[in-house]
Amino acid sequence: MISEKGLRELWISQGYTQETISKAIGLHVRTFRNRIKNGRLTTSDLDKLINILDIKNPNIFFYPECYPKGTEGNK
Repeated sequence: MISEKGLRELWISQGYTQETISKAIGLHVRTFRNRIKNGRLTTSDLDKLINILDIKNPNIFFYPECYPKGTEGNK
């Protein structure tokens, strides 16, 4: 399960919009929105997000159920 809220907060904090981040990983906005909403990002999509957003600990976003609430980790 993907932490949609966590990812959204991260890309917004780095100055991206949903449109600009979707273009940065090579997807149409609607496709990106649907993949995020349904938790169906491909491994390629995830790799691109990790690199673009410089995510140090991707597990927080992609396996949030494994972390207690309030755990910030090393984003």
